[in-house]
Amino acid sequence: MSGAFDDWLDGFRARAGADDVPGLAALAGITPLPEVVEKDRAQAEFTLPARDYLARVVTPDRIATGRAKLAAHAPLFQRITATYAIPAPLLAAIWGVETTFGSNRGATPTLAALATLAAEGRRRTLFEAELRALLQLAAREGFDPRALTGSWAGATGHMQFMPSTALAHAVDLDGDGRPDLWHDDPTDALASAAAYLASGGWAADQPCLTRATWVTGDPSLIAPAGAAGPVFRPGANWRALARYNASDLYGLSVVTLAQALGDNPWSIDWPEGDRPLTRERVARLQAALTAQGFAAGAPDGRIGPQTRSGLKSWQRANGLVPDGHPGPEVLARLAPEK
Repeated sequence: MSGAFDDWLDGFRARAGADDVPGLAALAGITPLPEVVEKDRAQAEFTLPARDYLARVVTPDRIATGRAKLAAHAPLFQRITATYAIPAPLLAAIWGVETTFGSNRGATPTLAALATLAAEGRRRTLFEAELRALLQLAAREGFDPRALTGSWAGATGHMQFMPSTALAHAVDLDGDGRPDLWHDDPTDALASAAAYLASGGWAADQPCLTRATWVTGDPSLIAPAGAAGPVFRPGANWRALARYNASDLYGLSVVTLAQALGDNPWSIDWPEGDRPLTRERVARLQAALTAQGFAAGAPDGRIGPQTRSGLKSWQRANGLVPDGHPGPEVLARLAPEK
């Protein structure tokens, strides 16, 4: 990737320099991180069945730690809830899912991670924009972008904000003159996450996700293991939560953890034998859907909202339960192997 990376870097510097992006000197000597590309191609939201994903995220230890954090920071959570109307268990759940309450904020150099993902090309526009935002944020807040670390995808701090989100939504709740999302004190980070959710239209006292039963013809229902498994109905605040991460499994894990932290845990029974398709088979399913006139997005092997929507439309057109769940039986009927 080195030669291609250097070519991309030269082009990015020229484009960013023409737009007066500050701090481009920080890119001198930067090298790509191959492990970042590998992790990007194996995200858990796209490779694990729902049961296993939730078991990995919503653990007894995380629930116990979350309850302890809610108690230890009770005045802070009360202040944030009063200001932004975000329930404390929900905000704590995001904190827990993102960084295990600040204990695992990531050690990947953020500048190099963003540059690697931009150069790789699959989502170049997105990661070039985030790289620009990081340089602008560093200039505004007075830190060296080369010193910042976080996740492999470029998110940083307690609440794993991408640079563009930090640039637009970080708040200074502790009153020290600058919003600090990276300090051991989580005050500004938690408040910033609440401000971000509020800016996305969070409505006080409205549900985010509720348990439901399968109703054929209701396109809004989420059935992560198909109609035979648990079914959930998105509420008024689901769209705001999806701004953090558009994965249905991510949102489900946050709400499930929030339920447990709020002393109202869900008991979820998952069907046995549910296993996701491989990336290659998902890509074949996506290509077949699109070829038959059911828009499923790029055949990238990732099940996202567009693929589920296209699959539901295909299922309806073929007299099947439109649960949007891409199991082996669906693939065999949609795109049988020759």
